[in-house]
Amino acid sequence: MGRKRSSIWGSDDTNVEPGHGLLTLGKKRESKGRYQRPKRDHRASNFTTTLQRGANGVARWFGVAGDEEDARYRQMQYRQHVQQQNQRQHKSHGHGGKGNLQQLEAIMEDSESDSDFDPEKHEHDMTRDVDEGLLFYRSLRDTENKKIVKPGWFGGEVNKRRGSLINAGLANRRESKHRRQSKLRKNTLIAAQLEAMPSYRPVFIELICFLQVIIFLFLMAYAYTEGQIAPFGVTNKITTCTADTTPSCELFNGTLAIGEQSVSKQNIMYGPTEDLLLHVGAKFAPCMRSDSTLRRDALATRAQECGPGRDPANACESLGSGYGCCTLDSGRKGMQSNADCTEAGGTWENVLCNSQDFIYLRPCCGARGRGSCEMTTENMCDFLGGSYQVDKLLCSDTLCLQTECQFEKVGLGITADASIPNLPDNPNQWYRFIISLFIHSGAIHCVAIVLVQWFIGRPIEMQAGALRVLLIYLICGICGNVIASIFTPRQVGMGANPAVYGLIGCSVVELVQTWQLCNRPHIKLIKVLLIVVFFLLIGTTSYLDNWSHIAGFAFGIVSGILFLPYVTFGSWDLARKRLLVFISFPLLIAMIIMTFVTFYVIQNTDFCSWCHYLNCIPYAPELPCDG
Repeated sequence: MGRKRSSIWGSDDTNVEPGHGLLTLGKKRESKGRYQRPKRDHRASNFTTTLQRGANGVARWFGVAGDEEDARYRQMQYRQHVQQQNQRQHKSHGHGGKGNLQQLEAIMEDSESDSDFDPEKHEHDMTRDVDEGLLFYRSLRDTENKKIVKPGWFGGEVNKRRGSLINAGLANRRESKHRRQSKLRKNTLIAAQLEAMPSYRPVFIELICFLQVIIFLFLMAYAYTEGQIAPFGVTNKITTCTADTTPSCELFNGTLAIGEQSVSKQNIMYGPTEDLLLHVGAKFAPCMRSDSTLRRDALATRAQECGPGRDPANACESLGSGYGCCTLDSGRKGMQSNADCTEAGGTWENVLCNSQDFIYLRPCCGARGRGSCEMTTENMCDFLGGSYQVDKLLCSDTLCLQTECQFEKVGLGITADASIPNLPDNPNQWYRFIISLFIHSGAIHCVAIVLVQWFIGRPIEMQAGALRVLLIYLICGICGNVIASIFTPRQVGMGANPAVYGLIGCSVVELVQTWQLCNRPHIKLIKVLLIVVFFLLIGTTSYLDNWSHIAGFAFGIVSGILFLPYVTFGSWDLARKRLLVFISFPLLIAMIIMTFVTFYVIQNTDFCSWCHYLNCIPYAPELPCDG
């Protein structure tokens, strides 16, 4: 028997819904009593009525208020049920046993799962009087049904230690799945709530999975054509400089840096290189905010490379300090400090080198990490895996992040500050928080994310709807990326991991909210928590960003309490769940505000000296924790 659901902005009182006849009957009975409900004043303003209906609809959407029509309908169902039970008892007393055998058989058939009484295991007196047996059965059934559920803070549970079960020897009996669930599911009010809950098609989860797979296939095809498929491997590849190393690790004076090591990253997920992922929208904190650490490093570099003739001006505080033009006997030139030039056997002048000369020492970006810069030779820069800047003389005049934050084939990027050329001018690529949810590091990563979304996200959306799941997905995904960027600002991150962990958090909330209706809920909760702990342990390696997992799970729990619909099991359970909703709404707002304030304004994670172990643990030298 389907019922027409009212919209978010209220319901139309003229609609005929299931229970309309019961409501009419209830109103007729109320009219016979002493108290007459006052008629509604239809002269109220339309504006006030619209606001009231809108507020009521929003409250019902968030689950903090119920539909009055649904409440009256359920109440009348319950009254009708009680009236039918009273009529059955009255007939059994009034007809002197006529037809009582058929009544007993019908009641036994309707209530076969409502009693724990087993004639094979329980010794009892026998009687041939049908009326006496019927009354005895009803008294036992009513007594046991009153003890089934006692609502408390956790919603109540079956009292397995009540005296009647212990005396009957049934206290430790394992009930079947049908028997455990039928007691609550056959409750009139709970059954009405379950029947009234709508079922949605999981459009959003199916669409997001489809988009993520299509984007990954196009990304892999583009990476293949550009030669940007990362080598597959579990550990990073380490190369040590020798005399036969190619490219050579030649220094400015022509000698080799024997023993110098370079690290090239490999992709355990089998996918594109990290450089390509960064250029198509992966999150990277220096591209999305004015980083205080980056500014401090940029000012320190400018102070180290000071000297005359700079544009913009960067004069030194004392003579003989800063960088000047160093000329070797071989004719090689480059900008160095006086001490470094003397060590290399060159002649130092406190001037800028002429760009037309044979400049052998230039800035190298990304040799020691993303956004880093150091003065090296071209061969040494290639050996370290950096980007050699052939048109620059000093690191203080080079913005290495301009290449890192450039979007591939689009033209979006950042520009240098006019007064501090090695510092970006107000970087604000906030859209990386959203784009990174749709790109993945490799095929294994994409398949794992899609499978978890499909098997966990679809059941949630079928009960909550696309709009609520969309809000949960974006809140957990974006805020999880922001938290990860706070604690690991130099780490490139991508994937829908925080959103997926948010869905897992919602599944935990849903399990706890429907604890009484689930079969062996403790086992299900343990399974979910074991999965969460397992992936969190994997996240302590250098391949995954564990901060996004932790943050996504936390936001998922709070969002699940706020947005997911729930079933109540009594007045105490209703009060508890409404209290959690009222607490969750300001808590979620405060969490979001504090997350963005910490990322954009505070930018300080020194308050926790051991927090980096939550994200990465160096289990072996081949598994470093960078970023």
